Amino acid sequence: MNDIIRYIIPVGIVLIQGAMGWVLWSLRREFLSRSEWAAEKSQLAEKQGELERRITETEHSLARVPGLPAVHELDLGVQALRGEIKALEVKVCGVRELLGRFVTVVERQEEYLKYGRVEK
Repeated sequence: MNDIIRYIIPVGIVLIQGAMGWVLWSLRREFLSRSEWAAEKSQLAEKQGELERRITETEHSLARVPGLPAVHELDLGVQALRGEIKALEVKVCGVRELLGRFVTVVERQEEYLKYGRVEK
């Protein structure tokens, strides 16, 4: 029995050491090393800096955008201009009609002065 124990103990120790080596090797593969962590941390810091810069630029751009009261005031101004343009369109149509009548009168006068007669 002593011979069996003397034979099993070294084999058991080798197996335990092998298992411990495998566990340590697996842990090393599972977790980051310090150099890998430092590289990853610097990349994350660069990305964070870039995002903060972009957010700052966006905030500055949005600060220049007119607010709701200014947009409302512009909308009211545009609507007032639309009304004025429609009124001018009506006036221009009236002037066009009057000009047509005036052209007819002038043509009749030219006919009369040229030929001494009026065409009807």
